[in-house]
Amino acid sequence: MRSNKDDERGLAPSESASRALLGSRRGPAMDLPALPLERAERAARQHNDRLLIVGAGISVKGRIENCDRLVVEGRVEATLQADEIQVAAGGTFQGQIEVNSAVIAGTLEGTVLVRGRLEITESGRVTGRVRYSQIAIREGGRISGDVQVQSIEDTLVEEAERVRA
Repeated sequence: MRSNKDDERGLAPSESASRALLGSRRGPAMDLPALPLERAERAARQHNDRLLIVGAGISVKGRIENCDRLVVEGRVEATLQADEIQVAAGGTFQGQIEVNSAVIAGTLEGTVLVRGRLEITESGRVTGRVRYSQIAIREGGRISGDVQVQSIEDTLVEEAERVRA
């Protein structure tokens, strides 16, 4: 239903409804709950992160460079050096990664180096050669393969040897 004010502004009914939900241009917008993807994008913009989101149903192969955060909802086969990786439930990452932190709710397979915290949720599966400094596995989460805790000193030595090679 259009009000007289809407008629005066020339707003269509759908525009009027949108303004009612979002607030007028002059007034503050209402805080509507954000979807997970919207929250991730907003957080990335606030922190100037270089965020890459591989959405559900999308496949990516290759080398991922200059990425601060990778969110995998689809399938990725790659080599990755980043600050953080998040593999969503239903998402799959295969390859080699070096990250500071990882949250795995989907599947992660390959050579994994997590300098900080590796978190595996109840639906998460991690397999391969896995090195981490801290780990949290929720009930139902699984990890298998060559799995070792690695101190920061071990990580630095390993990186120095890799650079020399």
